[in-house]
Amino acid sequence: MYKACFFHDLRYWLGGTNDERLIADAKLIIDVVKLGIIKDRDLTETAQLMFAGVRVGGGRAWRKLRSTYSWGFGDEKTKTKTKIKGGSKK
Repeated sequence: MYKACFFHDLRYWLGGTNDERLIADAKLIIDVVKLGIIKDRDLTETAQLMFAGVRVGGGRAWRKLRSTYSWGFGDEKTKTKTKIKGGSKK
């Protein structure tokens, strides 16, 4: 579950358009369901609850209420626009 959540949090840190947020949230639900298949468990309901939670609680409106994990929560000063290829910045 950690891997799915980690990559979702990374996407939220980066932020972007509303469509990109929806895609990030959809990837979370897909990753959680896939994890359930690998572990021979049905995590569909868990994934649906997580999706609902991030859709409600992850929007920019929550940022105004000082939520630390809303869409685009990364500090502009710490974000880098350089691409990392092969383990080194270029």
